[in-house]
Amino acid sequence: MIAADSGFLGLPEAHLDSRANGFESDRAAFDAVLSQPNLALLDWNTTSDNGNGTYDWKPDLKADDDRFEPFQVQFRNPTTGETGTVTVIGVLATKLNLDVVGGVYVNEDTYTPVFGAPDYRRTFVRLAPGSDAVVTAKGIESALSTNGVQADSIDKLIDDSAAMDRAFTRVFQAFMALGLFVGVAALGVIAFRSVVERRQQIGMLRAIGYQRNSVALTFMLESTFVALMGILSGVVGGVVVSRNLFTVGQFSGEGVDFAMPWTEVAVFVIAAFVVSLFMTWWPSRSAAGVPVAEALRYE
Repeated sequence: MIAADSGFLGLPEAHLDSRANGFESDRAAFDAVLSQPNLALLDWNTTSDNGNGTYDWKPDLKADDDRFEPFQVQFRNPTTGETGTVTVIGVLATKLNLDVVGGVYVNEDTYTPVFGAPDYRRTFVRLAPGSDAVVTAKGIESALSTNGVQADSIDKLIDDSAAMDRAFTRVFQAFMALGLFVGVAALGVIAFRSVVERRQQIGMLRAIGYQRNSVALTFMLESTFVALMGILSGVVGGVVVSRNLFTVGQFSGEGVDFAMPWTEVAVFVIAAFVVSLFMTWWPSRSAAGVPVAEALRYE
C-alpha cells in the first residue's frame, strides 16, 4: 500500500492504462482518488502476467475497451493487524518495474487509519527542460549520500527495462531482413529459370523483329511488376497487422498512438526495389543474347 500526495495524483501528464466505468476521463479518476477516501489505483504490475510474481494475489480484472467494473480490495497492516478496504477505479499506465512503482495507491486519509501517518520516502522530481536526468540523479545522490538517498532517472529505468524487448525486436528484424534477401534472390533465380525455359519463345520474338533491347526490357518489366506487387503486398500487410496490434489488444490504450516510420519504410522499399532490379538485369541481358536459331531448335 502506497500513500500518494497531490503532487503525484495531480500530475497533469499522468494517465491510466484502464479505468473503471463511471469516470469520464483519467483526470476524473485521479481527482477522485485524491479527494475521496477508500478509492485506489493499481500499478500495472498487478495485472501483468510477467510482472505479478511479487504479489500473492491477482485481481480479477477484465477490461473491455480499457474500461472495467470497479472492484474492492482488502488490505492489512501485518504489524498491527489493522485492515481496510478500497475500491479500485484505475490501473496506472506506468511501465516501470516493481521496485519503482509496485503497489496500490491511495490518498493519505485512506492510508493513515491502517498504517499511521505516511512517511513519504519516494519522491518524483520533475526536471526543467533541457536537464540531463542521469546527471541530475547522480548529483542528488552525491548531495544527499549521508542520508542514504538513492536517485534514478525514470528514462534510464524505462530504457533498461526495454533493453530485452529491443534485443528481441532486433533479432526479429534480422530474420525479416534475411527473408527479404532470400525473396530478392529468389526473384533473380525465377528470372534465370524463365530465360532458360523460354529460349524458343525469345528466339521467335527475335525472328519476327524484336531487338535485343526490346527483349531485355520485356523481361525487366515482367520482373519489375512481380517485385512491385511483392513489395506493395508486404507493406500493406505489415501496416494492417501492426495497426491492429496497436489499436486492439494488449498494446492498445490511452496514450498509445499508432505511427508508421515512413522514412524507414521508404528506405527499405527503395533498397528492395533497386536490388531486385539488379538481380533481374543479368538474366534479362542473357535473354537478349538468345540467338534467332533457338526458335528452330526442338528436342
